[in-house]
Amino acid sequence: MTQVIVLLVGIGILNLGVMIYRSKRRSEAASAVEQERIDTVFRHDSLVRKLDNEQDEAARFVELRNKTFEMFELVRKNHENDDNEDIED
Repeated sequence: MTQVIVLLVGIGILNLGVMIYRSKRRSEAASAVEQERIDTVFRHDSLVRKLDNEQDEAARFVELRNKTFEMFELVRKNHENDDNEDIED
């Protein structure tokens, strides 16, 4: 009878050890998945910031280009008016 009780206690301890081992593996796997999720969110945020910066730079470039074309047009018109005045004189 004592041997049966010792055997049952031994099996119980063995089962407890197996359960602890499995829970550690699961928590490590969950931790790895959580870290991967955090890294993915960080990369996504980084890409969003990069795209926003590129769009801002592109908008600024277009704005400056348009101002430059306006200035060229203004200079061309002024020069054209100067040529017309010279011809009339």
